[in-house]
Amino acid sequence: MSKIIITTKESLEKFKQLKREDQLERNREHYNTTNIYRIAAIEKLGRKLVRGEHVHHIDMDSNNNAPENLYVYDSSTKHGKAHGSFNKLVAGLVRDNIIGFKDGKYFRF
Repeated sequence: MSKIIITTKESLEKFKQLKREDQLERNREHYNTTNIYRIAAIEKLGRKLVRGEHVHHIDMDSNNNAPENLYVYDSSTKHGKAHGSFNKLVAGLVRDNIIGFKDGKYFRF
C-alpha cells in the first residue's frame, strides 16, 4: 500500500472530497446490488420484507436471484446458522476427500 503525503490544506480538502466520492460510489453499488435480491424475494413472497428478515442465496451465488434460489429467514441468527451449517458440510466433504482445497480454492476430485 502506498502512502499519501498531504502537504497543504488544499490537498487535504481534495483528499477528503475524493474519499467522500469514493464512499458514495461504493454505497451506490451496494444499494443497487442489495435491491436486486430483496426485490426478487419480495416478488417470491408476494409481500414486503419485514424488519429483521434476511434473504439467503441457497447456492451461495449472490448473482443468482432466481426465486427458487432465495430463502427468507426471520432473523440474522437463523441466517448465520445456515452459513454455519454450510461451513460444517464443506469441512466434512474435505475431511472425507470428496472435495479438496488448493491454491486458495475448493475443487472436486
